Amino acid sequence: MAIMGTQKDSTAVQVICTFFGFSLALIVFYRLKWLRITAPFLNGMVRVLASLLSAVSLDFFTNLFNPGYRSIVWSYHPFSLAISALLVIAGGVLFVFSLDEIEGYLKKPKSDELEWYAAYCLLLSLIWIFIAIFFLAARIRSKR
Repeated sequence: MAIMGTQKDSTAVQVICTFFGFSLALIVFYRLKWLRITAPFLNGMVRVLASLLSAVSLDFFTNLFNPGYRSIVWSYHPFSLAISALLVIAGGVLFVFSLDEIEGYLKKPKSDELEWYAAYCLLLSLIWIFIAIFFLAARIRSKR
């Protein structure tokens, strides 16, 4: 069912609602102390992001030098959907990490510059989550 008349409009509304719902859920879980970023968890997420970056880079360069290659990462493929879902989760982890850093700076003020870095990281993580949810919705819609 299209809210504004076309399926593209309803996809945009779904992406925006999913973004706000996901962000609000992360904030609520963080405030209830259900989500905490520990050093081993953060190290694991860095490894996951590094492997995702290497997979996407390998696929990009293979597609660049081999025009007949069907991209696994950028097409509708279960691996592509998994990458998109992991990017949404990684953006959520970055968002919670930013909230944790800001809370730490509020408890023990260090410098204004560090507070700005944390606020900038919070903004970038929100943008990252929105774009990742948008790509995930686009990949799911491309199958239909």
